[in-house]
Amino acid sequence: HSSRTTQRSHRLSRSPPPPGTPPVSLPQESNAPLFSDADQQGMIMCLEDLINYFAQPDEDCDHEERQNRLKALRNRQDLFQEEGILNLILEAVDKMNIITTQGLLTVLLGEESSSNWETITNYLYQLLAAIIKGNHTNCAHFAQSHRLDWLFSSLSSQQASEGTGMLDVLHCVLIDSPEALNMMKENHIKVIISLLEKHGRDPKVLDVLCSLCVGNGVAVRSSQNNICDNLLPSKNLLLQTKLIDRVASMRPNIYVGKVENSAMYRKWYFEVMIDHIELVSHLEPHFRVGWANTKGYVPYPSGGCKWGGNGVGDDLYSFGFDGTYIWTCGRANLVRTVAPDQFPIVKTNVIGCILDLNIPLITFTVNGIPIRGCFKNFNTDGMFYPVISFSAKYSCRFLFGGDHGRLKFGPPQGHSPIIQTLLPSQQLNIEPCFQFGDLVKGVIFGPNVESFDDAAFVPRPVETTEISLPSYIESVRDKLAENTHEVWSMNKIEQGWVYSETRDDIAKTHPCLTSFERLPLNEKKYDTTLALQTLKTIIAIGYRITVDKTPSRIKSIRLPNDPYLQSNGYKPAPMDLTQIELNAKMSTLVDLLAENTHNVWAKERISQGWTYGRLEDHLMRRSPHLVPYKLVDDVIKKANRDTATETVKTLIAYGYNLEPPSGDAAAESANIFGKKDQTKYDFRSYRAEKIYAVSNGKWYYEVEILSEGPIKLGWARTSFSPHFELGGDDNSFAYDCLRGKKHFANSSEAFGKPVQIGDVVGCMLDLNDRIISFSLNGELLLDSVGSEAAFAELAISPNCSTDSTAGYVPAFTLGVYQKIRLICGQDVNQLKFFTQCGLQEGYQPFCVNMNRNMTFWYNKDEPIFCDMDDNCNIEVIRIPAGSDSSPALKLSHKLFETQEKASWEFLRLSLPVQINDFLIDDLEKSSRWEEIKRRIQRNRNADFIHPARLEQHMLKSGFSISDVKELNRAYSDTGEPDEAIDSMAQQQQQQ
Repeated sequence: HSSRTTQRSHRLSRSPPPPGTPPVSLPQESNAPLFSDADQQGMIMCLEDLINYFAQPDEDCDHEERQNRLKALRNRQDLFQEEGILNLILEAVDKMNIITTQGLLTVLLGEESSSNWETITNYLYQLLAAIIKGNHTNCAHFAQSHRLDWLFSSLSSQQASEGTGMLDVLHCVLIDSPEALNMMKENHIKVIISLLEKHGRDPKVLDVLCSLCVGNGVAVRSSQNNICDNLLPSKNLLLQTKLIDRVASMRPNIYVGKVENSAMYRKWYFEVMIDHIELVSHLEPHFRVGWANTKGYVPYPSGGCKWGGNGVGDDLYSFGFDGTYIWTCGRANLVRTVAPDQFPIVKTNVIGCILDLNIPLITFTVNGIPIRGCFKNFNTDGMFYPVISFSAKYSCRFLFGGDHGRLKFGPPQGHSPIIQTLLPSQQLNIEPCFQFGDLVKGVIFGPNVESFDDAAFVPRPVETTEISLPSYIESVRDKLAENTHEVWSMNKIEQGWVYSETRDDIAKTHPCLTSFERLPLNEKKYDTTLALQTLKTIIAIGYRITVDKTPSRIKSIRLPNDPYLQSNGYKPAPMDLTQIELNAKMSTLVDLLAENTHNVWAKERISQGWTYGRLEDHLMRRSPHLVPYKLVDDVIKKANRDTATETVKTLIAYGYNLEPPSGDAAAESANIFGKKDQTKYDFRSYRAEKIYAVSNGKWYYEVEILSEGPIKLGWARTSFSPHFELGGDDNSFAYDCLRGKKHFANSSEAFGKPVQIGDVVGCMLDLNDRIISFSLNGELLLDSVGSEAAFAELAISPNCSTDSTAGYVPAFTLGVYQKIRLICGQDVNQLKFFTQCGLQEGYQPFCVNMNRNMTFWYNKDEPIFCDMDDNCNIEVIRIPAGSDSSPALKLSHKLFETQEKASWEFLRLSLPVQINDFLIDDLEKSSRWEEIKRRIQRNRNADFIHPARLEQHMLKSGFSISDVKELNRAYSDTGEPDEAIDSMAQQQQQQ
């Protein structure tokens, strides 16, 4: 192949044979075929060698070797084109078509048809495809109108086997010569669609259709419209037969759920009112309302579990109603009938959504009338929230009750408007369930994470059951209880209460306004128990109580007789603690004791059946104070703190020292109420589409910081893995705006400084010097040694078009609730600091001279399952069914690993579950289960082989007739009766 002939007569432009071409003349002196089988086999092997000679390099070879092979392949393709081999192949194809159509195969081959002849023809097409694949210059020869017409006319006239090779040629032309896409006509597309009608859904035909729709990442609208007009109306060639509207989902920041020992009510109701409906296409508008669960409802804008967007009821974690059907898991059940010419839901209709987590049950109403269907016995893990999904030109409103939408038909008996779950000082917001930000203004958001930690309040007071107090601490119990009573009495009298033998809340009389010794036994026991529990709580928190020196005299507050002196002669005399000052450690103890007091009260209330509500309701047992301590009213907080302060000061006054915990014990005391780090970390990475990748030049873009949190900006190769943050692998380079660091290959170094809200970060990529640098508000950022280059020695491939890892694109990673404004330079005037840092250094905006916004891709985690191979670390052992157990599978890991370095496996059982169209009641379930057990028992008995003539053998061995009768044999209904055994026994005696 290295020799080259310079004089060729084949270097002529290829054109189809003109009409009236004279038939090929072949000599007919002999009946022997001119093209013997041996010659045909030789040509087939020659063509196979040539096809292998132009084969693409393997995908699994390393980068350098692949580039070398691609370069060598390109040289071979150019050589064959220069030497006219491409034209020779086209002439051979034409002549073979003429020979076939004029019936000359008998003269040439000695027979009317031959499989070798079809193989040669197909191999010629495959060789043609191999010579032009990946070679823009060779493919460009077909990017002419008359050549495309010849190509499609040849394609329409081919047989099934020959058409396959021609499809390879066409696919290579459309992929590697995008200018051919603009020359496609409607007749060309009809030819390809006709192949689907001839040969079915051939993958190669579908690949050609796909290549017609998009070229270099840009949509070819004319081809797309022609495909839709000619392919979709038939509705019998492809599985996808229609387009659907985009669906959006909205929700409030309200969460309800079934949480044991919590203050959460379990029966809720809200309404949705329809304001406006407008048809924007021939499709029926999408509208569903219902409940979704935080465990899994994520309505991605497209590419969900099914084709198109997800709405309420399209997965296992949401339950919706559209006016006619109830929806879950993508399945619909008819529950309401409407006239065929009417919409299921019209303007001013009100849909009520009812949730009862005690059963559990979800049902709906339309204008106050219940529907004939419900969801029942669904999973109650996770938190539920109202949600609406709808398409364009739909307008509706949530009615939550109270000031947030008066309910039109009111909640059912025992149910509460969902607004009652709104926490104190919480602001009600309606927000999209999934959003990217305000893309029109260039604002991009990070992910949203549901914050419902405080929605279901579960009080966890300090556990003191196993705490035992030393004797020197118990001695102060009565003193502490007495002073607590004195302080309580003083406060009561200041509020206008007086002593009386009976209690009257209206007249403000109380029998406990007396000395501690004269208190009723139950009240005295309450104060003593409260003091004892307080002491135990201090020990349980981690503080140590020691005795320093008992004071000789403790001063009491001298109160005036008016109004403190009571009719029974009692006047409160609490201890004078004004001279005792609490340090920071003691103030922390006071806060812990005050919070524990609230938790003890809340736990007792919840055990009595009380739940949280925005308004106090003694009849329904709803209290607005059953919330986490941080949300409690300031008046209650002050009362609890005052009581705790009096307790701590009393102990100090009696000579006790309270030593705070240190080290790990201090950290544990901070989590004494079950508090944990509730911060949920998540991220979303964005990168520009691969077609915008650059491999040379100097590029610049800006980012304005709109929030304070984890934000990483920079550049990435097109092979950047989506499950990493930017800078988490060796294909991305990031600047951490929060911490002032640079990240690469999961390692970080100090770089620059942290940014503030409103700052503008410039990201610069210099592929001439192979460096990446950043600027902050027009000033270059430096590393610890004063270098302006954040990253240097960037890897650059000389051929960006053939190497998927060669180019660089803008990329960034945003944490939860983070926002940025991306400015790529379509309008240079929008760049704020480009003239100060970037323009003078020779950089240009990344999107300069671009009219439309740049497309970005984002990461989305979905499990992808694959079959386990024989060398997998997971061992599967089948356990057969037992007498009282069903068959099972035992899974075990073959390798021993520590908990710190564990390799977790995510497995699923490839056993599909079929869902019945109708529910089965419990009686039918038990009947079917009994039938299954009987069938298993019959199969087990059928497999058991009894020894021949067992009964006679037992009689000879000394067993009695009664033993033989009592033998537990699995006889069938047609088996031998007991009389047969008796006859055998009589024969034994006669013998």
